Amino acid sequence: MGILDKVLGNSGPIGVCLIFLWILSIGVIIERTLFWFFLWTRRNPIREARIIRFVKEGRYGEACKLAYKSKDIFIRVFKYLLPNMPSAKEMDNVIAIALDKEFSRSHSFLRILNACAVIAPALGLLGTITGLIKAFGTMSQTVDMSAIAEGISEAMTTTFLGLVVAVVNLAASHFFGGIADRALSKIESRLNEFKLATFSR
Repeated sequence: MGILDKVLGNSGPIGVCLIFLWILSIGVIIERTLFWFFLWTRRNPIREARIIRFVKEGRYGEACKLAYKSKDIFIRVFKYLLPNMPSAKEMDNVIAIALDKEFSRSHSFLRILNACAVIAPALGLLGTITGLIKAFGTMSQTVDMSAIAEGISEAMTTTFLGLVVAVVNLAASHFFGGIADRALSKIESRLNEFKLATFSR
């Protein structure tokens, strides 16, 4: 707590806002890490292959039961298709809807990270300006170097905090966005495989 108190003391109210953004972004990063960890550990390629095989054999009831038992994202998308098998013309629309729903789920909270990455450096710059105003305002009234240093310290601390928060959020947003895009690519591949298995019989 000593370091935090020192940082807050040096950065003023702008620093409080930046610390809030930092805590918010760390919460989102933890949530997304747990989301993808549990999602990937629940993967069941064997069950995926069995569902595709059942579809090829026309055993839709058994394929549907397997899909509804699974928490695997790559199997869950089959639930959009199996209960009421769409025609070939409707299949593309159903696949698009399934991908859209999974896109929203997999990219959840990334807007918060992007927003923090944009707001943080702006707050850091604002803190720099207010700190310099304080330093120069003090300089015009007194030659007390400790009072001048306080304003400069606020300017430098808020700049540092703003850049740290921005870099961490930007890196996390790109990292989780990349994971989500790769997952959606695999889902789309599975759905196209499902479509091929359905209408090639």
